[in-house]
Amino acid sequence: MAASAAELRPEGKAGHGPLPRRPGISPGGDRAIRWAGLVFALLPAAALLFVLATLAVEAIPAIRLNGWGFFTHSMWNQGGGYNAVIVRTGGVAHLAGSQFGVLPEIVGTLLTLFVVPAVYSLVGRRQILAVPAAVPTNTAVSFS
Repeated sequence: MAASAAELRPEGKAGHGPLPRRPGISPGGDRAIRWAGLVFALLPAAALLFVLATLAVEAIPAIRLNGWGFFTHSMWNQGGGYNAVIVRTGGVAHLAGSQFGVLPEIVGTLLTLFVVPAVYSLVGRRQILAVPAAVPTNTAVSFS
């Protein structure tokens, strides 16, 4: 798009200063949009903190019952079965003989966190996306 010589300044800048604001547009509207953007940007972080706080509060009885072994043991025993007696330990009612540990869940989560991106970066996106395309679609399924 060609401009006339009268519009261009010798130093290469165009125009004669900032444009005037349009009537009816207030600077407060820009501020409201920025605040709304900030609120919506922080919502996922707030949701994550809410989930973590809820998990921590709900895990307190299990930690009282099993101590810090709750994080370091892998046994998941719900108690004595049909003949179990309800007992109280540390103010927590539970079946006699119950023990809980979440070490396998923690290890599985961390492995997924580190292994999946590593495989993705080594194999590549195209090979991962090509796997569903290699499955035959003309297989007959019988529901009898």
